[in-house]
Amino acid sequence: MLANRLRTRPVVNLIFLIIGVLLAVVAILIFQRVHLKVPTPTSSIPVKSIAVLPFENLSRDPENAFFADGVQDEILTDLAKIADLKVISRTSVMQYKNTATRNLPEIAQALKVAHVQSEIAEKIADQLQAKLSPTEKSAMNERPTSDMVAYDLYLRAKELMYDRIVNPSRGREDAFKAVQLLDQAIARDPAFLLAHCQLAYAHDFIYLWNFDHTETRLALAETSVRAAVRLQPDSGETHLAQAIHFYWGYLDYDRAREELAKAQHALPNNAQIFWFLGLIDRRQGRWDETIQNLEHAVDLDPRDVSTIGDLGQTYYDLRKYGEALAIYNRELALEPQSINFRTAPASIAVDAEADLAPLRAVVNTIEAEGPSSAAVVALDSSFQLALRERDPAATARALANIPSEGSVQGFWQFPHAWYEGLLAKLRQDAPGAHSAFTAARAEADKIVRAQPGSVASLSVLALIDAELGDKEKAIQEGRTACDMLPLTKDAAVGVQLITNLARIYALTGEKDLALEKLDIVSKIPCGPSYGELRLDPEWDSLRGDPRFEKIVASLAPKAANN
Repeated sequence: MLANRLRTRPVVNLIFLIIGVLLAVVAILIFQRVHLKVPTPTSSIPVKSIAVLPFENLSRDPENAFFADGVQDEILTDLAKIADLKVISRTSVMQYKNTATRNLPEIAQALKVAHVQSEIAEKIADQLQAKLSPTEKSAMNERPTSDMVAYDLYLRAKELMYDRIVNPSRGREDAFKAVQLLDQAIARDPAFLLAHCQLAYAHDFIYLWNFDHTETRLALAETSVRAAVRLQPDSGETHLAQAIHFYWGYLDYDRAREELAKAQHALPNNAQIFWFLGLIDRRQGRWDETIQNLEHAVDLDPRDVSTIGDLGQTYYDLRKYGEALAIYNRELALEPQSINFRTAPASIAVDAEADLAPLRAVVNTIEAEGPSSAAVVALDSSFQLALRERDPAATARALANIPSEGSVQGFWQFPHAWYEGLLAKLRQDAPGAHSAFTAARAEADKIVRAQPGSVASLSVLALIDAELGDKEKAIQEGRTACDMLPLTKDAAVGVQLITNLARIYALTGEKDLALEKLDIVSKIPCGPSYGELRLDPEWDSLRGDPRFEKIVASLAPKAANN
């Protein structure tokens, strides 16, 4: 354990580390004052804008890298409280952590800031002639914790929550590990506000994404939020934690907005605030505001692939595929090795034009790289691609890479047996399909019973019942899911639930009802794409019906359309 290592490690090592960090700061400052020539700020680059680069770990122990990260995190936290400065968020500067050489003018241009410095926060503000209010000055003097081990645990947990963005297949594992680390941090320092806020975030994340969508998990998040309120009720971090909890935990948009407004006053440079404003706007169908807030978040954190991805998803939801493609390519440029990001641009051709060839080329390349890559790509692209190609052999190869516990696609968690059933159905093996879907139903039913508030789990169960031919049960479950989260409550997921209900109607022979729902969702954001309706097997029973063909044609690519 790190705690044991710190107790037994000679004090001189820690002193060496601290001196090393301070010498690095001094050296960087001297270099920058003498040699740094940043581009002359333009109208698009504010004069009072700054990026704080990661510090170098000069000790021989790689474990001490988290201490160096802590120095940077502290400065960023302080600077973010100054309304008169534009401060680039941590995610966007971390890519420069292990860079052998740093071309500071290039970094400044890439991040669209006038200054790249690593000085103590208050002196930076003084150099840039930023106006500090008494409240901001007081907030900058607050220290998060005096327990170095607790702070190290907090930083490790924070890193895990960042890592889930680039490696979503580890999202579940990383979130639960982050909870363990934060529990340990709080056990060491019960007054550690940032740890309580981050713990609330992790619990709410686990709840939202259906990793544990239970009242118990929600109560754990509530406990962490209340602890933060008891410690510092007026802190910007506390207001942000409350906002996230109201939104993710209860879909209480009004109270979440109230807390975000308070958080923004205290943390004017926090990109997360504008990210969450954009996400709430999207849920409420305020599409112009969604784009505006997400673009502001990207401006503050220009290399955060999560926010960039949500901006791209918003354009996709609006069926503005040209804009979505540009954003997805930008995301890929930041993380060129990410399999999800590599397949996203090619997926646009599928949705916009029903063209499978570009995605097949990318998937073939990834699968040729080895079993581990093939396993990841199967979760998102390979199986669905093969199914749309109506290729049993390719579908079977993709199925072999899907984990035994199944796959999570967004909010939807499908058991492995679900994919087995789809393959058997493609092979026209009715007994095999029925057996697989029966097994899938048993697994899905367990999830619904354990998480009765999860509309996504209920919708998945309804789809399975539809495949089993249990018409009445499937329709009742599908309708109940839609009633639990109507369009008026959620303009994004609510549309997907209605689309699933249309699938259920199509699978159970209720053509008129299926077409009625499809006519609705095809005209609003977040509805099915042209490629989905043209290619997905579940719509086969509607093909040839003039009403269905008219809906498909309305989504077809047009010369003047993006």
